[in-house]
Amino acid sequence: MEQFQYLNLPNDHTAGDDPDALTPFEYLAQNDAALDVIVRTIAASPIWSNSLILVVEDDAQDGPDHVDATRTIAFAMGPYVKRGAVVSDLYDQVSMVRTIGVALGLQPLNMTDALAVPMLGIFNQTPDQTPYTSPPPSTYLTPEDLERYQQLISP
Repeated sequence: MEQFQYLNLPNDHTAGDDPDALTPFEYLAQNDAALDVIVRTIAASPIWSNSLILVVEDDAQDGPDHVDATRTIAFAMGPYVKRGAVVSDLYDQVSMVRTIGVALGLQPLNMTDALAVPMLGIFNQTPDQTPYTSPPPSTYLTPEDLERYQQLISP
């Protein structure tokens, strides 16, 4: 396995209210189920003990909120990541790039990367080897998608 893998899960973008497409909730449910399959696969493998999975949405999706229109969410998974924590430290997408570089032992790519704040607040000093537990599947999965998801996660 390569030290770095970049994956794109495209169904976080929806078709809006197009009557011929899935609903936005169904698209997001597909995206969440796909992410769960990826995480559970890595968590059950020998590489899990040294893994870091970072997930970010490319934008805030629903426009500005009461704080900042550029805010978005990020998720982190791995044995050294704080489980169940909400970390409210101020990070941005360059912070994620910097964190990846630090984890891989790379020098900063440029001055912007060098000055970015690494996402150190998400980590524990010691690993938590508690097995990964999937959340229940979304109730927004279509019956066909739920069946596919259950086939993928069946032992």
